[in-house]
Amino acid sequence: MSRTLVYIDAANIIFSARNLNFDLDMLRLIRHLSDSFRPERIVYFTGNFKSMREEFLAIEKAGTELVYKEIYNEEHKAKANCGVG
Repeated sequence: MSRTLVYIDAANIIFSARNLNFDLDMLRLIRHLSDSFRPERIVYFTGNFKSMREEFLAIEKAGTELVYKEIYNEEHKAKANCGVG
């Protein structure tokens, strides 16, 4: 029996969508992944941004596990190392 796990690196997917001028609806993407692939787990890696608290709660309610990474500043930009290892 195969197992499907989904890992979402929020920074990469959000910035890629912006660079492509694509309006990304993260909850819709998560629902699509869940319905299409029936994963055992969906894990969402992100920096713990207080301004996104409501979005994070909605993502959690959709059955997604959130993993918060420490935020640090690099060249005046907020960064979070979301490497999976």
